Amino acid sequence: MTTRVDHVVVGGGVMGAAAAWQLARRGREVVLVERFEPGHARGASHGTSRIYRTTYAAAEYLDLAREALGLWRELEDEAGVPGEVLTLTGGVSQGGPELRAVADAFTARGVPHAWVPAAEAAERWPGLRFEGDVLHEPATAGRLHADRAV
Repeated sequence: MTTRVDHVVVGGGVMGAAAAWQLARRGREVVLVERFEPGHARGASHGTSRIYRTTYAAAEYLDLAREALGLWRELEDEAGVPGEVLTLTGGVSQGGPELRAVADAFTARGVPHAWVPAAEAAERWPGLRFEGDVLHEPATAGRLHADRAV
């Protein structure tokens, strides 16, 4: 028997699954091919968590990350698991002068953020050590539950 499809996606990890999902949503006939069984632990998409963040100075990457947030929420809703794939926790970043460019990009795009002095950051997040001021993004960073996402 011959079956015709529009697309064959090779690899059923998070990227392959996302590609297949988006193609199917557009009405395309898709076959997703994965070497291993569902839920296997032999690829980059297994495990409990990955970071989600918008800490980018380049406008195009910041815009993509923000668009991705909406898509993660759509996926959760379509799968009937609202709030169970991506948990927003907020995030802190420290580093050199390049963080100023990130803060400028946040300001330009209306992303909530604040500079937190190192001493205050040490009190708020006692398990971390800070060399200088940190950039806090309270609403646009979090943990992606990788095994649930696939």
